[in-house]
Amino acid sequence: MYYLDYEKAITSYLSQTITELALISPNHSKLPKGFIYTFLCRVKMEVKIGHTFNMCLMKENMEDKGSILIGKRNGNLNEFSVLQSTLYELGHEEKMLEGYYNYSNILIRHLNLLGWPIGDLGKLRIQKRM
Repeated sequence: MYYLDYEKAITSYLSQTITELALISPNHSKLPKGFIYTFLCRVKMEVKIGHTFNMCLMKENMEDKGSILIGKRNGNLNEFSVLQSTLYELGHEEKMLEGYYNYSNILIRHLNLLGWPIGDLGKLRIQKRM
């Protein structure tokens, strides 16, 4: 069927909505800054996304569990909340409400479209296609 057309329509509409929400939010500038991040656990094939104020502590904790840091950038908790709800609407279910998602190329593509830090995962996927 026309799955790619549906996906493009949904993601463009959601991206526009997310941008508008960020601009309208009156408390956007007052929110405390932190880090938004992406970890990959290769053993379980899971992706953990989240927000933290102390990146060093989070990195040590996740590396002890066997995960590697894929990407991080400055951001706030509002961005993370909007991303979680958007991923749910796109059909990606969160495991145990802790920010863990099953790894898939579609998830990585959606994270890339939504501007989430995914590091080299997006580049590797594109190189495989060529």
